[in-house]
Amino acid sequence: MKVHFLGIEWKNNKPLFHVHDINSNVDYYIDIPDFVNIKKQKDKICIGNKNPITGEFNVCNNIVTDSQTQCFKCSKKIPFFNCVKCHGNNCNVDNDILLDYCNSPHYVYLAYFPGGKIKVGTASEIRKQDRIQEQGALFSILIARAPSGKIARQIENWIIKSGITGVVSSKYKMKNLIIREYSVNVYKSLLGDYSNILNSIDDKYKKYFIDPEYNHYDDLSNTLTNIFNIEEKQMSLFDEQKYTYRDYIINNNIEEINGKVLCVIGKIIIIEDNGIIQVYDTKRLEGFVIKFFEYDKNLLVRGVENVKHK
Repeated sequence: MKVHFLGIEWKNNKPLFHVHDINSNVDYYIDIPDFVNIKKQKDKICIGNKNPITGEFNVCNNIVTDSQTQCFKCSKKIPFFNCVKCHGNNCNVDNDILLDYCNSPHYVYLAYFPGGKIKVGTASEIRKQDRIQEQGALFSILIARAPSGKIARQIENWIIKSGITGVVSSKYKMKNLIIREYSVNVYKSLLGDYSNILNSIDDKYKKYFIDPEYNHYDDLSNTLTNIFNIEEKQMSLFDEQKYTYRDYIINNNIEEINGKVLCVIGKIIIIEDNGIIQVYDTKRLEGFVIKFFEYDKNLLVRGVENVKHK
């Protein structure tokens, strides 16, 4: 099968491949199979655009360069890149869809990544869980609910200026997949930052803060633990616990992905091939035409709510 790869998206706690059938000009969400054999082709096509309120997706067939993900037409139709760069000060958007989106409730969250890195971010109320899962965060807390994206981004910007990062790179995420912290300690770290923020933030923002809503994806966390073969070794009751972790390779060669799918975290896919675990950032594949083995056509159903599971 030859399709246009649009990316990995999370829907209802489940990662899915989003692909565009160039021949029929229709996009599909498809279950990620147990085994993949994906080969990147030379052609790269615009990833289209999506209505952030309704989720309606518009496909595109325009060729783009390797450095682009959208063509000029699609980037202007729903110019969401302006919202991504916005800090809630001056709005540069003249688009009814994005203005309606911005005027809907938004949350501010803190997400915890292995290695003790905490990130602040915002998410619309209708996509808050999917958004956090797309970040690849196993632990997070929702800390504020604002009536608009503008106010949420103002709060986010204040928190960034206080010293908490607003970006965690894919490179960092791939290097720090293994969960070495106990959940209770992670929760304490998140609550500690929440308390510090609440005690020091401008009074005009405090009314938007909520009791923290803790999210921890236990199934995914347990899967990662099993993949990397974490073993606790303790020679006696008085010794410290020691851990051993299975090695893995960060594969920056995205030309081909082949092997058994062990896990998907955010947009990162973990593959085992001939006993070797390899990790890929699928964002580097977005927009490219790919070849992969033939699926059961019954799996290709328009709309994620109709996806059939194996």
